[in-house]
Amino acid sequence: NYSASEPLAPETTIVHDLDEYIEKLEEKLKSFQIKKSGSASEKNIAELRASISHECCSAANWETGTYALTVPTGGGKTFASLRFALEHAKYHANSESEKTQIIYVLPYTTIIEQNADEVRKTLNCSTNLLEHHSNVNFSDDEYNEEYKLLTERWDVPIIFTTQVQFLNTLIQGNGNSIRKLHTLANSVIVIDEIQTIPLKCTYLANAAFNTLSRYLNSTVILCTATQPNLKELEVPVLLKDPGELTQDPTAAASAFKRMEIVDATKDAGNSVESFIDWMDDLFLKQESILIVMNTKNGVKSVFNKLREINQTHSIYYLTTYLCPAHRKERIDEIREKLKSNIPLIVVSTNLIECGVDLSFRYVIRNLASLQSIIQSSGRGNRHGEHSISQTYVVDIQESVSALKELIVGQQCTMRLLSAFAQRPEDYDNTLLSQTAIDTYYDIFSAEARIKEKMGYPIESMSRNVPLQAYDLLAERNMNHKNLAWSKYKLTYSYPFKFVSQHFQVIDQNTSGIVVPFNEEAKNLQGLLMSKSVLLDDKQKIFRDIQKFMINVYQSDLKKLIKKGDVSLVPWTEDLYILREAAYSDDFGIHEEGTMDPAIY
Repeated sequence: NYSASEPLAPETTIVHDLDEYIEKLEEKLKSFQIKKSGSASEKNIAELRASISHECCSAANWETGTYALTVPTGGGKTFASLRFALEHAKYHANSESEKTQIIYVLPYTTIIEQNADEVRKTLNCSTNLLEHHSNVNFSDDEYNEEYKLLTERWDVPIIFTTQVQFLNTLIQGNGNSIRKLHTLANSVIVIDEIQTIPLKCTYLANAAFNTLSRYLNSTVILCTATQPNLKELEVPVLLKDPGELTQDPTAAASAFKRMEIVDATKDAGNSVESFIDWMDDLFLKQESILIVMNTKNGVKSVFNKLREINQTHSIYYLTTYLCPAHRKERIDEIREKLKSNIPLIVVSTNLIECGVDLSFRYVIRNLASLQSIIQSSGRGNRHGEHSISQTYVVDIQESVSALKELIVGQQCTMRLLSAFAQRPEDYDNTLLSQTAIDTYYDIFSAEARIKEKMGYPIESMSRNVPLQAYDLLAERNMNHKNLAWSKYKLTYSYPFKFVSQHFQVIDQNTSGIVVPFNEEAKNLQGLLMSKSVLLDDKQKIFRDIQKFMINVYQSDLKKLIKKGDVSLVPWTEDLYILREAAYSDDFGIHEEGTMDPAIY
């Protein structure tokens, strides 16, 4: 319970503020329409965004259920989904189907920070909006204590959180998750970038969406530009008719077309050298270019070669081995150069694919899944600055043998590229079409190697094949009588505790390293290594270091330890500080692993 005198004392329901928030959002949307500057293409994009937003508003009086919102990249889905959520909550207010909260679930902290800031400024909702992720920090200790309480209970009208927090709340059995679980009922839940839900969590997530909408009075919105065929899977999402919030996503995608995907997998060769030669022949001398690779090693190889020979562009490197404060500074610098039309090339991992509002003239994507290619393409010609621009798909060799899902995705994309080359009319003459996306997902989900991972496999010492968590919880073809968790050998015994103990959203065995990015970071490193730090000070320091902390895989950590580049923080078990010489302005931490550790 919160008194009015406490600094973070939000309402626990959104119902009382709906009219005010809707009015403020409408003012924001009108400000977009008033702007007259820009090319005809930019004005057309603005009109299309307004149309999508209007369709979402018109769907607000629909029944509680699970719906899809398929919006092309750059289509304004944040404000469109917010408009639906507010209007939907207003329509159901003071009825048996009343919605008390709006919950946004996003894959990465960078997107959460950006979107939550936009919504907070637009609605002027202050403490009625809670961000629950690792990078939140307040300068006032009293606020920090209140924030901790709110994140434990989610008793706030508007919540922005990560997929990890959301899925943990549904499936994990610890106290923090259980205390939040009730808030998922009677809510509007927006799942942004639905295609990024980890493959192994697919069936559990689908079942959760169905349960939330059918039994717990929550409306669930599945948002993305690359809508996966979840309704066609063995454990499907049960969409409420008519399924899509917008009337014709295919027509919207066609009208919104700003990029075209070009297959350059043969033309560009498969080495960095042949790729650079091919790129030089494109005559992109005065343009902005984004290159997205699958691994940090790949990014570094291309970056070094470009910097060695390029005379016309500023070259930038982006991976998660730059700390969050460093990445933000670099992205801000890139954004300013793009606004000034200064030629530049950004070489990045897929961290740039979702929610980073940058617009390049051309995009080059190393071979990956179709949804990753389309998401990367969304960073090109984002606001319609040009009529049509290109995303080139290339096939540069990278060390990806350990990345099984990526390899399957690459193979499925190559099959689709081949089919498209023979009969483009079957895919509406563009690889950005929903037909192409559906075809890709059909190919991908039919792979036995993929299907066997969707139910959350749990390795078992007593079985030759992994147990599937979904099967255990759904009683699908399972006899629990002789399995270890059933203490009293009950025939009908749901193994909630067993699944909870084995549930981890992200499979990454990583450790945190605090890097010496600037003087503030160096001071925090000194405090971490102090032997006389009080408990309260430790908690504050831990909050402050988040923007200077990088998660590294164990293989890279072992190399850093062997070279003497890191020191263990004495009062922790798995937190390190990096010596200054091991962090560079170009690359961040020098050790280069494979995939970027996810930013959750």
